[in-house]
Amino acid sequence: MKKILTIILVCILVIAFGVMIFFLVMNYSGSGSQTPSPDEKPVCIDDFSFDSIDFHQHLDTTPSLAIDIVLHLPVANPDIPVSAVLRRNIIADVLGQKYLCGDAPESIKAYVGELNSSFRSSMDEMDFSPSDLNDEGISYMYSWEESLRSSILIASSQILVTKTTFYSYTGGAHGFGGDNYGVYSLLNGKRLSLGDVFLSDSSSRADVSKFLHSALRSLIANDEDYRDMEVFSWDDVKPVENFYVSSKGITFVYLPYDIAAYCYGQISLTLPFAAVQPYLIPESPVYKYFSNN
Repeated sequence: MKKILTIILVCILVIAFGVMIFFLVMNYSGSGSQTPSPDEKPVCIDDFSFDSIDFHQHLDTTPSLAIDIVLHLPVANPDIPVSAVLRRNIIADVLGQKYLCGDAPESIKAYVGELNSSFRSSMDEMDFSPSDLNDEGISYMYSWEESLRSSILIASSQILVTKTTFYSYTGGAHGFGGDNYGVYSLLNGKRLSLGDVFLSDSSSRADVSKFLHSALRSLIANDEDYRDMEVFSWDDVKPVENFYVSSKGITFVYLPYDIAAYCYGQISLTLPFAAVQPYLIPESPVYKYFSNN
């Protein structure tokens, strides 16, 4: 009987020791995740350099597809690991993740190749005659355009803010275009989402939406260009992922058709830092940017 009790006691001690080791390991790994890795050390923006990669295609024939691409990017510097991450992330956000292959020139080549292939397929499917191509009233519908132009708006010690102006015309009454913005952390190169910047509780998001409603009502009341504008749904006037940061505050950008008719174009609503400060995550690079500027 004593032998059995001894064996049971030893088993209990072994299990207890294993549990203790497990929690020590988990606690260590958890605390370690709070410390930036070597690739996440704060960097000095003055150490960054930037370059521009261009591609232009203009043909004097009809049908034709005109393409203009300009990417303004941080140069990948081996001494600043985050610079390479930023460069790849910006390329992927501007062109699309599926076109990311190698550096910017290779990615642009993949993007342009698919544009041209899609254009040729569309032209093959369209029923038009040579006279259509000479008719000034409709020939423009066979002259398609694609344009992407990215630029750096802000380069601080906390964040990098990009703007990509895009335009696409693929036939019809008019094209479609606007501005897409990205806010990137200089700590790890990640593009910041709403969840990285704003508190996630529903009451905080609802309060920020109320500020946006107020800003839009003010725009409609005080700007003649928007006086007759009807909002599709006020529920859509809320924080969106297309936002950027500036000295004026945080601006949310709604593309044509997002909240109102095409004729009103792109609508931008800016909330000052004082208004949104209570709803920002204090540890976020955006909060630190405002605190240091």
